[in-house]
Amino acid sequence: MKKDKFLLILIAVSFIYGCVFFALKYLQYKAFFSYEWDDDACYAQMAYNTLRGHFLQQTVFIAQCGYGRFTPFVVFLSFLYLFFPYLQTWFALTSFSYGFSSVVLYKIGRRLISDARLVFLISLAFLFYAPLHYANLGMIETKTLALLPLFLTFYFLITKRFLWYAVFLILSISTKQDVALTGLCFGAYLFIRKYPKKWWLSTVVFCAAYFLTANFLKNTVFYARGVDSHPEIHVYARFDIATFSSILAFALSQPLEFLKFVFSASHVRAVWLVFYPLLFLPLFSLEVYLALPMLLEIFLIKGVRNYNAEFFAAVIPFLFIGILYVFRDRVRGRKRAYILAWLILAFCLISNFSRNIIGDLPMETTVDQKNFVDKSLLGVDNIFDRRLYRVDAEDALAWRFISKIPRGASVTASGDLLTPLSKRTNLYEFALKEPQAWESEYLPSD
Repeated sequence: MKKDKFLLILIAVSFIYGCVFFALKYLQYKAFFSYEWDDDACYAQMAYNTLRGHFLQQTVFIAQCGYGRFTPFVVFLSFLYLFFPYLQTWFALTSFSYGFSSVVLYKIGRRLISDARLVFLISLAFLFYAPLHYANLGMIETKTLALLPLFLTFYFLITKRFLWYAVFLILSISTKQDVALTGLCFGAYLFIRKYPKKWWLSTVVFCAAYFLTANFLKNTVFYARGVDSHPEIHVYARFDIATFSSILAFALSQPLEFLKFVFSASHVRAVWLVFYPLLFLPLFSLEVYLALPMLLEIFLIKGVRNYNAEFFAAVIPFLFIGILYVFRDRVRGRKRAYILAWLILAFCLISNFSRNIIGDLPMETTVDQKNFVDKSLLGVDNIFDRRLYRVDAEDALAWRFISKIPRGASVTASGDLLTPLSKRTNLYEFALKEPQAWESEYLPSD
């Protein structure tokens, strides 16, 4: 059988991508940089405790189980912790899965387009796409790991292998309860594309049942005490039934305010940074609308925050799959196709050298975050800014203190110390009024 040279090159480049971004994530970790320290610590601790028989348990936040989320994907991660019980496991899994996704994208493209070189250019552009790096270098979050499973779900959909399609669909929606809405979009897509009834009906029934069950569990078993939807300030991330009713009430009672909220400068900027490197081509495909629930979540955040980078991981697969369908169905002429492909590759490269931090910077938000960020990071708007990866004398001193804390000890800490200390059964955050927090053996503070 003739070897596909473009596939071999892409495998090599995807491996390099994984190595480079694993290194960058590790440098961020050593430099104590994070968009949201307590979230990083919660997810890392859930994987660690699940491995030890405490299902989805974390002690960092005020909820004891699940952190107000239903994320059974953590169980899969806990199996990896059997062999590699380190935060670096998250870094490696994210970075290398993102790199390998380009190979799956190429395989999808070869099913749709006969020109291997053209598909290769689009797949290569994927690896240089700045929003991909933004999601990769974001928080430790289960939904950031939905990217590869969603690509594989679509690959097995177009190859009509139902069992593998079902496996990866389930894996995708297990990353977080709201991804089940993307599953419902898969069901609608299958119906529109005239797949057998078994495909679309089972998808719709399962995803609807999963969404309702997951939200029930999220609001009961995994309920975060004192933390819920915030309709009074219009924060609608993580769709659930209460959120839908709040959105409707806001839209009907204050339609002009609702439109201002949805089309804020923060949202417009996010759309521009996501779509301009792709020349807005995905919008001309049906496939991009598989990402509609996640796109709506981005629009229903009051200002796009950088700790919401996870949302883009569940959007990006359908942007590039959409591009493939646009090239197949709408672009006429080989020369025109190559011009567009080279332009996409060029703009994806350019996106790495301009602003590519999609979320609001501290000076752009209505909330004064300047008191809560490292002053040396003010003005950073590019994910490759060396200030995000620099280990200074204060960082080095903190690591020396951390190395002296025994592994099994209970710890109460705050800020950027939480994530490095998350590999333990009991870790508490200061100021959350948990009685256990004041009984810890160690109480370091940043």
